[in-house]
Amino acid sequence: MMTLSTQIEYRTSWGEEIRIVGSVPELGNGDAVKACPLDTSDGVIWNFSKDISVPASGNIEYRYILFKSGKPAIKEWNAFPRVITGCKDGIVYRCCDLWKNLPSQELFYSSAYLDCWLRRKKDKPVARRYNRSLVIKVY
Repeated sequence: MMTLSTQIEYRTSWGEEIRIVGSVPELGNGDAVKACPLDTSDGVIWNFSKDISVPASGNIEYRYILFKSGKPAIKEWNAFPRVITGCKDGIVYRCCDLWKNLPSQELFYSSAYLDCWLRRKKDKPVARRYNRSLVIKVY
């Protein structure tokens, strides 16, 4: 068994809570309904600590979810998942995390947007250079 201890800062309103879900049974096996609630005393700093059996892969993925009235409301942006690698028995892993918001301009990250609207023209081949030449580029 290993111990996972996390802390995250996120300001919540009345009726909201932060929960953690992960890739191991103790963290709900990725199911948001089975996510584990975090503790807070001020609604800003949220803490979690739990003994977890070390998975065969030695890696644990996890993320945070904001619940409103007992239902999942906002999921953290998961473009760069949180992963603890090389987990070993008897070790306490302490993680101080920051909430990763979904970018307000999320549509600009899609390949359809980038491929159509921001497609770059292919560069023209560079003109032949001579041994004694000066190239001036003006932008």
